[in-house]
Amino acid sequence: MNHWSREKIIVIVSRLLKDFGINHKIKSRIHSGFGSKKLQYEIQIFGLENFKKFYKNIGFSIKYKKDKLLEVINSYEKFRKREKYQERVSPQG
Repeated sequence: MNHWSREKIIVIVSRLLKDFGINHKIKSRIHSGFGSKKLQYEIQIFGLENFKKFYKNIGFSIKYKKDKLLEVINSYEKFRKREKYQERVSPQG
């Protein structure tokens, strides 16, 4: 039986993200919720282009996660549009 450690899985996922050009960070922490002291890993993706690459190339099969990712992408795009509008109408000082 092949034993996959959490560390090995996180390294594989990190390489996959890197292969798709998705910038990310790996964080680890000791989870202390409900008395647990297990080491947990977290992959953090930042930035609109990285979210779009993730959505297009990898995505989620779970609907609520897919919907949340689209919500995040749309919020970035709305923010960018608002910034561009403010740049056009704001007087240069």
